[in-house]
Amino acid sequence: LLLNMSNQDDHIKIFGLGADASVYANDGNDTLLVDARSTQGSFNTMNGTVIVWDGGNGDDEMETFLVSTGNTNLNITNDSNGANVANVHCPNVACTLLSRQNFLANIHVRDDPKSTTERVNIDDKASISSL
Repeated sequence: LLLNMSNQDDHIKIFGLGADASVYANDGNDTLLVDARSTQGSFNTMNGTVIVWDGGNGDDEMETFLVSTGNTNLNITNDSNGANVANVHCPNVACTLLSRQNFLANIHVRDDPKSTTERVNIDDKASISSL
């Protein structure tokens, strides 16, 4: 899935994916909502997918809800202009979060090196003023 948005204030909501997606928001103050929670119980509606987000110029906001199951990646890239904010929400169960300079990961089974994870990756060109 490739979304090349307008130069206005765009609002993108993604609730499920069967393949990878790239979202280019271009100019404007854009928002991206990524919500993989299922109404059918503990199921990740984006399992195995990668979303690449480039908010372009402007003050952008990314909001994602972790599920604590499956493998999902949200890659924030090239979004170097404006005051950008990333809001990451944990599910009601206890999350094990690993935070580094360029990513935040929800590790589902701490003691298992093969555990599934949900990650928010931030490349060196992206500017996040609040996480």
